[in-house]
Amino acid sequence: MRYSDGRQSDSCTKNIMTIRLLLFYSIIAIITNEVHAVKKTSGLIGQPCLTNEKRRCVPDNAECIDEICMCAGFYKAIDGACVTEKSKTLKQQCRGGGDCHGPGEFCSSFSICMCLSTHVDVGSQCKPVIYPGQHGCEDTIQCNKGFPGANCDVHRNCVCPVGLVAIQQTCVSNDHAAHHPPIRNGMLNPRASVVKL
Repeated sequence: MRYSDGRQSDSCTKNIMTIRLLLFYSIIAIITNEVHAVKKTSGLIGQPCLTNEKRRCVPDNAECIDEICMCAGFYKAIDGACVTEKSKTLKQQCRGGGDCHGPGEFCSSFSICMCLSTHVDVGSQCKPVIYPGQHGCEDTIQCNKGFPGANCDVHRNCVCPVGLVAIQQTCVSNDHAAHHPPIRNGMLNPRASVVKL
């Protein structure tokens, strides 16, 4: 209700304030729901990686590649999970290379499908050997074949045994590392000093 001088009654003012508050809370609820919907899809296969999280992708065996969550090598995305299919031919009889279908497999002279020397059997699947200082291991067995005693850490890096450091895809003692030419991006660093032995 308006008075003749243009003022509104207290009940009208309260109604307008109530409507404004309801509208404000409705907008906040919509924004909150949209943020939660984005958080639910982030970190999933094919979606943007999570930010400010220790684990950037939700499914096991997934990794953040170009800010998109994708299955790691040798894994397939099935129903939002990264799964591996065991080889159907590894350790089976074969007559030729065409009989061994899994990645990294070949038909040996014993007529059995085996892993190439560049691969190792991990859970009935040939996985590549990963050398010290390289990324991408899924199991310590892959690192052990590259260097005995090397391990696959939680970040999927192949690390040397305690007391040794990775240099040029092998493990050396700290003393030897001090006399070794510094390497950057797989090339000798031209600005670094080289100690001659």
